[in-house]
Amino acid sequence: MNRNSTDIIIPFWEGTSEEEINISISSLTKEIELINNVIIVCDGENSFFKKIKGNKAINNKILMIYIKKNMGPGIARNIGAVFSKADNLLFLDAGDISMNHRMGSQINALKKNDVSIGAINEKNSVGINRLKFSCQNLNRAKSLLPYKNPFNNVTIGIKRNFFNSIGGYGETRVGEDWILSGKILKETNRIDIKNEVFVLVNIKEDFISRRKGKLVYREIKSSLEKLYDLKIINFYQLIISKAIQKISRVYLSRLFLKLIYKFNRKEFKL
Repeated sequence: MNRNSTDIIIPFWEGTSEEEINISISSLTKEIELINNVIIVCDGENSFFKKIKGNKAINNKILMIYIKKNMGPGIARNIGAVFSKADNLLFLDAGDISMNHRMGSQINALKKNDVSIGAINEKNSVGINRLKFSCQNLNRAKSLLPYKNPFNNVTIGIKRNFFNSIGGYGETRVGEDWILSGKILKETNRIDIKNEVFVLVNIKEDFISRRKGKLVYREIKSSLEKLYDLKIINFYQLIISKAIQKISRVYLSRLFLKLIYKFNRKEFKL
């Protein structure tokens, strides 16, 4: 295996279309020589029979992992990591597009760091683009952590041994990446954070509805409690954050929640 070898892990479930998973795979074409394996985790038996289409170079590197019961994105990614023997892990969500320079930039950053994180470009159905940056100041990231995830999960590149040592993603279905960010900030300062777009995220019409409601709040509450159990946030931060999350996820209208998300992003035109 080549030094600094890298695997990319893509989880998908029955709610993911064949088009979405194939868009993500195709986006890896220009940097395929930098990838050891593309580990695709089929999360739930209803996702087993979707057709994966790629060119010959990509198909030769695809490793399929099948999980009979749908376990959620965090566990799916953790299981994908079990089958990796590479030095580095990068993650991509089905339907998202990896930028042509992403692999090279993050592999280079991981030569001297445990973690590499970047920005995302969110594009909605009417073509509006918004940039979302990860917090670059680690002290500020730690102060924000009890109340929001300071990093863009889909841009994370991480040393495999470090990822395994901290236990990977959380087991909740919402906020699993929030737990990972907390573990990262607790365990290392060797984090390279760039204002460089690594991933294009295609925003669906249900973007806000998937982030609102009692079930969403219940999962986020569990994620916050896990951060508290791990001694990453304190009791005061736990109580305040749970209150904020309950108000915003359960009681605020979709319009207000949409405005909150918009406030955290920078709109631009191509």
